[in-house]
Amino acid sequence: MLHFFFKNKPTLTIGHHLLEGKVVNLPKPLGVLHKHVRSVPSAVHAPAEDSDDSDEGEGKKAKENQQVRWDVTAVVKKKIVFSKRPMPIAKPASTASRRA
Repeated sequence: MLHFFFKNKPTLTIGHHLLEGKVVNLPKPLGVLHKHVRSVPSAVHAPAEDSDDSDEGEGKKAKENQQVRWDVTAVVKKKIVFSKRPMPIAKPASTASRRA
């Protein structure tokens, strides 16, 4: 579970371990892209040339009948860096284990 207790001090809890990190600006922003593939009727495209290999021709026709569109979903400008070793989280022993 990721928490931001202070402005630039994120903490990540994984099981019984605690990681402390810091927020850092990226030197170059990254874009998150989403690919949309849409089938287009074959009448819109010009007829494909016949080839000697029927398997390759079928694959080319299938690719020609698709339109691909890329949408920018997000731009990432910062990242969280966890550079230290995880600290163990000690929980108090239960009363059932003390009796044994």
